[in-house]
Amino acid sequence: MRDKPPYSPPPEDVLEIGAPEQFAALSHPLRQRLLFALGHRPATTSQLAAQLDAKKGNVAHRLKVLREAALVHIAETRQVRGGTEQYYQRTAARWSSPNPERQAPPRCSPRSPRSWTALPSRPT
Repeated sequence: MRDKPPYSPPPEDVLEIGAPEQFAALSHPLRQRLLFALGHRPATTSQLAAQLDAKKGNVAHRLKVLREAALVHIAETRQVRGGTEQYYQRTAARWSSPNPERQAPPRCSPRSPRSWTALPSRPT
């Protein structure tokens, strides 16, 4: 199609994420779907809305959040019928967390005396 720009690969191969707004941006299902769709090729808000069967306003808002979190950027702009089309693209092909080996804190064992307190006994 003539309205699609040529595919250009994301500028970075791997982006290390660690900011709270980046994790928050990744937590929404529609934003996850947008990132997956943008992994194939850059696209406009209208193209993404049609592809994902979502409302254009919802897609525009979710793209704004992803852009503010530096997970997508505007790859190209084009003048079309008195307006400007913005083609969004992922900032990286993949994301990684800064400490993947870091695990959740260990849970207290039920046998450990510090892990629980006795409940008051019920009157019988």
